[in-house]
Amino acid sequence: VSMKGDFVWLDSGSGVPIGAEVKVTDAGQLYLIDDDGKEHKVNKKVTLRSMHPTSVKGVDDMIRLGDLNEAGLLRNLLVRHKEGIIYTYTGSILVAVNPYQLLPIYTIEQVQMYTDRRLGEMPPHVFAIADNCYFNMRRNRKNQCCVISGESGAGKTESTKLMLQFLAAVSSQHSWIEQQVLEANPILEAFGNAKTIRNDNSSRFGKYIDISFTDAGAIEGARIEQYLLEKSRVCRQAPEERNYHIFYYMLAGMPAEKKKSLSLGKASDYNYLTMGKCTNCEGREDVMEYSHLCSALKILMFSEDDSWELFKLLAAVLHLGNIKFEGQRF
Repeated sequence: VSMKGDFVWLDSGSGVPIGAEVKVTDAGQLYLIDDDGKEHKVNKKVTLRSMHPTSVKGVDDMIRLGDLNEAGLLRNLLVRHKEGIIYTYTGSILVAVNPYQLLPIYTIEQVQMYTDRRLGEMPPHVFAIADNCYFNMRRNRKNQCCVISGESGAGKTESTKLMLQFLAAVSSQHSWIEQQVLEANPILEAFGNAKTIRNDNSSRFGKYIDISFTDAGAIEGARIEQYLLEKSRVCRQAPEERNYHIFYYMLAGMPAEKKKSLSLGKASDYNYLTMGKCTNCEGREDVMEYSHLCSALKILMFSEDDSWELFKLLAAVLHLGNIKFEGQRF
């Protein structure tokens, strides 16, 4: 029999039960409030499945859940997310829920806290996974692989950057190579990421990053392979979506004299940039991103001539998109 204050599983109608707390009981009915804040009246004769204590407040590692099913996993992530905890383990797998805001949990102090720690010794964190890979590589002298997967908007791009940030920090060399590895990201994002309905910085390609270390554990090189680039986005975009960031960076941040020499105008002047009826992306500073891109190109050893040739090609793509063809019969 359910009593006031008990937590139970309630049929949500979606096929996956939802958690609910028994608030008030009377002679013939139970009053429940589910995890979405909705009220329910249930006859006392209806049998409700009690929630395991581990599912009430949530756990760091979901293998420890008593309700080890889809409903238990989802509620555990929900409870932790409401408390501002975005990371949860499932054994050696890290589950991350995108908070869509900056959190103060990626400082150099955090890097130091998670360095040389066993997995599970500290609260779940992307740095813990990066440290585990780095530690096993150095101890076992074997290659390590970390797969970052998820649906669009899950935070894969940011997780990748955070892992690279950690690896660069713990190698303790602060070399030119490390800086180049980190600065490759702004270039890849400029040419391969775009605003979509679900994600303002959606990667429209996959990438494989291979990082090499010296025997002392310092980064000595890296190789990045890209695949499955969404080439069609250059010519057409869905409503409320943009073309690749690089076009908007260039038009917003390039000095006026350079734009004039390429006969460039505003983003709204080009067919290839207006098919989605969206030329601005709230939260992205295209002018600042252009400056960052130019800086990254220099660090990656692109000469001024190399960079200029890139922008000439981009300008040519935009101008080609404005050409109109008329058919004639002879």
